[in-house]
Amino acid sequence: MLTQERLKELINYDPETGVFTWLPRDGWWARTNRPAGCIKKGDVDYRVIRVDDILYRANRLAWLYMTGAWPNLQVDHKDRNGQNDAWLNLRLVTNKQNGENLSLRHDNKSGYRGVMFRKDTKRWSAKIRHNWKVIHLGCFNEKHEAVAARKAAEQKYYTHHYES
Repeated sequence: MLTQERLKELINYDPETGVFTWLPRDGWWARTNRPAGCIKKGDVDYRVIRVDDILYRANRLAWLYMTGAWPNLQVDHKDRNGQNDAWLNLRLVTNKQNGENLSLRHDNKSGYRGVMFRKDTKRWSAKIRHNWKVIHLGCFNEKHEAVAARKAAEQKYYTHHYES
């Protein structure tokens, strides 16, 4: 298993910017001081770095680099930017808390998580997910009413509070 000591032999991490760069070593002079890793495309784009032939998420490597221990929970990006691995942007969270901090879906048209316009009823619907269950918060004539219901539910059900 990768250790903090081994990681620091190979890579430098700048906690202010979240950027990893390769350190000089035999045969790797061309990579020295160049950014480590690449962006892995998916639901959320994360930086990944291959160390000793194993691919790691950069946010987890940042945790190891700074604390000396592998994270025992998920490492969340507070700002929802999976490429911003600055130390102050990272925190340990449970799976539920990480789910609470998801970005808007790509097909979201309302601009708010859990709020959508229902064409069949011509009304705004609000919902929230809590403990693996979807809770319907109601249908509303006005968008701002659905947004307010969603924000109130976040205050009630979420353990961390985020901008929606």
